[in-house]
Amino acid sequence: MTVFYLLFVLSALYAIAGDVAVRIMLTRRNIQTSFWLRGVPGYLYRICTRDPSVSPRWRRFAYSTNVAFVICFLSVLAIVATEEESSMQELQR
Repeated sequence: MTVFYLLFVLSALYAIAGDVAVRIMLTRRNIQTSFWLRGVPGYLYRICTRDPSVSPRWRRFAYSTNVAFVICFLSVLAIVATEEESSMQELQR
């Protein structure tokens, strides 16, 4: 179970820090982004793929932050499932 917590924390940190880095890169290149959609998973990657001035390295990095978000979400589901299972076992005793 602590593996899921560790996976959640590390993937969340990577996803958030990576999104901030991609946003900074896009801002420095004067690429317009929507203020309201910046936190939506996949949005910054779509912006990176549409603009030819963004290098393939930044595109892969933006994609990896989306993968980290999915891993974070799946680890939360695993944590909830294991917590629910342990609480059900305690109720049965």
